[in-house]
Amino acid sequence: MAVKVQKPILVAGLGIVAGLWLWDGLHDEMVVIGEWGLLGAIAVGSVFWLLKKPASLSAAPLSPSPLTKETVEQAIVKANAMIAILEAEALAAGRLQSIANRLANLKQAASQLPAGLQRKQIQLAIAGGKKVGKSSLRRVLESCEVGEDISWWETEALSTEAENTLPACDLLLFLVTGDLTESERQFLQQSHNCHQHPILVFNQQDRYLPEEREAIWQLLQQRLRELLPAEDVIAIAAAPQPVKVRRYQADGSVAEFLEQPPAQVAALEERLSQILRTRRETLVLGTLWRQATAL
Repeated sequence: MAVKVQKPILVAGLGIVAGLWLWDGLHDEMVVIGEWGLLGAIAVGSVFWLLKKPASLSAAPLSPSPLTKETVEQAIVKANAMIAILEAEALAAGRLQSIANRLANLKQAASQLPAGLQRKQIQLAIAGGKKVGKSSLRRVLESCEVGEDISWWETEALSTEAENTLPACDLLLFLVTGDLTESERQFLQQSHNCHQHPILVFNQQDRYLPEEREAIWQLLQQRLRELLPAEDVIAIAAAPQPVKVRRYQADGSVAEFLEQPPAQVAALEERLSQILRTRRETLVLGTLWRQATAL
């Protein structure tokens, strides 16, 4: 598998070659500068370019302001106030009857929000494209003891269903089997900005050679370094490919068969357990804030 890796040395080398070509063409006109002067400038500039690192490479993940219970309560109050304004304007315009059903739905949704502050159950969604192993991962995690009071969802990423259901989930596992597309990265950006906790899961890593796995995993961490901490980019194999096993029989013959290796999800289990143990209330607050602001 080809992995796109930046090659600054190659780019710098091409820059030096271009500079030398330019020097050859301008030699007659710029002889007063001196051969070593121009070549030295090119060399120093190239070295400076190589050594200069973008500040964002070491930047910490950018997070929205932390949510508090008071912040969420204020969002709920604002939602109810906006619904009251809408009702008053509709009444003044003589359109109250035409939007009565929609108003009733809004009022009902808003009335249920305060009770959510006491919710203990965590709603965990597994999202991703087709054939990334969502169902396999769900079966594995449901059999593990990552935490209590968890409801599980599955949905295709970037779909109408995802737009309607994912904002209501507290914790998001986003599965990929290789590099991210730009639309997927924007999806994770939006999730992060809306006080949702996404975890990027690089599944089916067993289908790559060891050096390829490491390269893809590091590439994903680098691409999301401003959104997610490194521990929230996790490589797993929820349903590893069967391996051929040879076994010698008592009569000296050799029997060959396929054996299913166990799932490789220990790192994800540990991270989920940690989050559910320490951030359960924060996860619920994020969902309530999204629901209130959506209203």
